[in-house]
Amino acid sequence: AYLICITQIQFYGKKIMIAYLGLKYNLLYFCDLEEQAKDGITGRLNPAPLVPETFDADYDYVANVGPKAIFHTSRGARNFKLVSIDVNNPAESAWVDIVPEHAKDVLEWSTGVAGDKLITCYMQDVKHVMQLRSLSSGEVLHNFQLDIGSITGFSGDIRQGEPLPPTHHFLGP
Repeated sequence: AYLICITQIQFYGKKIMIAYLGLKYNLLYFCDLEEQAKDGITGRLNPAPLVPETFDADYDYVANVGPKAIFHTSRGARNFKLVSIDVNNPAESAWVDIVPEHAKDVLEWSTGVAGDKLITCYMQDVKHVMQLRSLSSGEVLHNFQLDIGSITGFSGDIRQGEPLPPTHHFLGP
């Protein structure tokens, strides 16, 4: 048996998030360059695991609030959820559910917007449902009124002042 992995490296200021992507699941590691490379990268870095090293769940970075990173994950949540992981204390027992798993609807994606908010997109029955939420608490601030159909794109960024609501959807045969 072979394990095929792809590595993704993302820089967040003076910190690095490293994702090892397997065929189905992934692992996440974190490295603080302010601690490990004060005088530049002169040797091997020692990234610390952020999630259990078991290749049994998906983890997608959504946003962060200081040292707390928000991830879209299937860990313990077949329909996915959003969890906050403190990079200074990444033990699973310290994780906080920001948006718990929904009993029926699947949380397909989420992104940070407008500095302190999240957009979440669920598949509800046969259509997408989109919500604006608080980044810190996960509380629903606004439900976007959408007709039946699929959301195929979204434009927004955590550094922008206001998210752009979806303006087009397509209902096909």
